[in-house]
Amino acid sequence: MNKTQSSEDKPPILGSWNRMYIVVLVAHFVIISLFVFFTKLYS
Repeated sequence: MNKTQSSEDKPPILGSWNRMYIVVLVAHFVIISLFVFFTKLYS
């Protein structure tokens, strides 16, 4: 894969892979936090 081809590989949303990674990490944090919250609420 050459440089021009790799620079054209962009995610379909958010415009850059760094933003995509941040969204995924935040989503995981939110989901895990909700699991912890509901576990403590109903235990």
